[in-house]
Amino acid sequence: MRGLLFFMIICCFSCSYRKAYSPNKKFSPRQLRSDFDLYRTILEKRHPGLYWYTSRPVMDSVFNEERKQLKDSLTETEFRKILSRVSTRIECGHTSVHSSKAYQKYMDSLKGRPLFPVYLKVWNDTAVVAYNMNKKDTALTRGTLVVSFDDIPVRHLLDTFYQYLPADGNNRIAKDQRLSIGSAFGDFYAFIYGRKDSLKVGYRGSGGHLLYTFLRLYTPAADTAAKATGSAQNAPKKTRDEKLGDIRSLKIDTVRNFAIMNLGSFSQHLELKSFFRQSFKELQKRKIKELIVDLRTNGGGSVNNAMVFTRYLAKQPYKIGDSLLLFNKTGAYSRYLRKDKMALWVLQFFIHKKKDGYYHFSYYERHKFGPKRRFHYNGAIYLLTGGMSFSATTMVVNALKGQENVTIVGEPTGGAAYGNSAFLIPNILLPHTKIRCRLPIYRFVMNRNLPMDGKGVWPDVYVGASIDAIRRGRDYKMDCAEDLILKKRKQ
Repeated sequence: MRGLLFFMIICCFSCSYRKAYSPNKKFSPRQLRSDFDLYRTILEKRHPGLYWYTSRPVMDSVFNEERKQLKDSLTETEFRKILSRVSTRIECGHTSVHSSKAYQKYMDSLKGRPLFPVYLKVWNDTAVVAYNMNKKDTALTRGTLVVSFDDIPVRHLLDTFYQYLPADGNNRIAKDQRLSIGSAFGDFYAFIYGRKDSLKVGYRGSGGHLLYTFLRLYTPAADTAAKATGSAQNAPKKTRDEKLGDIRSLKIDTVRNFAIMNLGSFSQHLELKSFFRQSFKELQKRKIKELIVDLRTNGGGSVNNAMVFTRYLAKQPYKIGDSLLLFNKTGAYSRYLRKDKMALWVLQFFIHKKKDGYYHFSYYERHKFGPKRRFHYNGAIYLLTGGMSFSATTMVVNALKGQENVTIVGEPTGGAAYGNSAFLIPNILLPHTKIRCRLPIYRFVMNRNLPMDGKGVWPDVYVGASIDAIRRGRDYKMDCAEDLILKKRKQ
């Protein structure tokens, strides 16, 4: 009996040991080449926009050159860098490379690890401190212009980071915005150059002089962490409505009598249809004549939710785009794609082959969606956009642009105005490394009359970032929209 118990304990220990993930584990060149070749083959067989922004000869060269790097054993992170450079050259914002689930769980388990403390706002080769976790740091305060890390100029760093950041048609605004989210800049630095406990930072002082300081990874003080933990434990948990309110909300300025709708996503499970109905009903009831819709953090989501929202604002029937098609109807390599078989089974009832040899989603290509009759909003509309306004959000902005009561304020959308590869996006799971790669299935052309250059929907009133606005902590895009409302009232 004791022998059996001892054997079971040893087995359990062995199983848990085998399952333990190590980020230093290396994969053999044979395994890496196998995963790389599979990824290339699936892209060539299934990706609808592989040669849309980048020609076949250039992509073939990219594949061949990156494959040459697979001579030695590599860790998952090292291999992911190679795959990321490949996917980025496709210039498709919906095609990206992600870590394995095991790696993600490993990183999530490292609670309390030192953090890159500085959040940077990036634009036009410029990097400015937007936030610093370390309140004792008197050098890198909000509004400080950063010029180098470890003597590497910011411009050079950005050019390097861009090689790993997918975007429609190499959309720089989208890439800059990605690097401006939280500690993304520091995370990319660690991903490419390795994690360092301290970095030499060059920055401009108040007089414009070049100064240097050392930025160290930041760990909150033990007593601060304890207080935070205690307060977090005592704080009431957010209700579902409160969590939803963090993503989508409607606030009415009763003093100035206009409304601000924050719409951070079109994703499913956000109860958006009921939110839209209740919100526009309230606007009609209160006779609100101006509405600001903040779409700056809206990366897209459900096309159906996006269409419903647009119908509350559109004055004329509209199509979501000019074409939506598949190059072929094959289910090749479905065993490596999550949720691919079900998607293909459903699509066989909606797609049809046309004379051009492609399979078209004819319903979306020909159907015009009319404005909502109940609670339709007819007042002045101000859409705030930026580099994170992507995918289905770009579709909304594109449909409303040019409407007489709509003013787009901010920066161009991160999603290409011409079109993208999107809609259904299963994940490729590479068998050896377990790295996950997003693969869009459809080619979607929103406006064929626009140049295919990857640029986003251009705003009617451009409002870019500025060092002064960041230093003063001002929301310059929102300020502009509110000023436009007040000025128009005086006319």
